Amino acid sequence: MDGRVAHRTHAVPARKAPHERSTGAARPSDTSPEVWDQLTAKWASMTPAQRATLAAAMSTAIETAVRAGILAGEPDADDTRVRFLVAQRRYGTEVAEAAFGANGRWPQ
Repeated sequence: MDGRVAHRTHAVPARKAPHERSTGAARPSDTSPEVWDQLTAKWASMTPAQRATLAAAMSTAIETAVRAGILAGEPDADDTRVRFLVAQRRYGTEVAEAAFGANGRWPQ
């Protein structure tokens, strides 16, 4: 080079708003960009331990909701049946049947 500074010949893209940046999670369609920005900022401010605690609590809440939905549809289901149906929803029928065998299915 001859010591001259090269000049840009293309436009520099504008910095994206937080809700437009990749956070590893897509913004749910029922969440406004403003709320998503607040949520992702909160996640970013948390320590790894706090995020792990939050993830565990959310997982427990989802598990409770799934079990409640199963029992709403099959109020007489015993614990084995409920666990089978949870596994079926989470991993598919093939895996649930491999794990529970006939124990998770209602008698025919």
